[in-house]
Amino acid sequence: MRDATQRMHLLPDEEFIEELRKYNGTPPEILAHRELMQLVLPALRADFAAVETYQYKRLPPFDIPITVFAGRNDNHVSEEKALGWELETRGPCEVHWFDGDHFFLHEQMGSVLETINSTLSLEQSSLML
Repeated sequence: MRDATQRMHLLPDEEFIEELRKYNGTPPEILAHRELMQLVLPALRADFAAVETYQYKRLPPFDIPITVFAGRNDNHVSEEKALGWELETRGPCEVHWFDGDHFFLHEQMGSVLETINSTLSLEQSSLML
């Protein structure tokens, strides 16, 4: 979840692009390419609008396990928010921390895939019992 007061999707183009830069997930060459950015800005704004305007409603917890992946240096997702997923399930909730920021996946793909495979293998073996 993002800060409810932040409305990045409403920023003027230049400010929006500067905020995108802070996420460290888009190569600088792409952010500097004006024509390309004009093509993708509507989709990016729609993504941010969906997240920034989402109204959380507490519902009964799921009966399934939840696995959470988070970057240790992510300025956009706090430890509290990552750990908060445990409230959404009656089953187990595991939080896996990886070195990196919001886009830790770029640098930690091998470790993330290993964790996914391990988690799915454990789930599959528990289903067979």
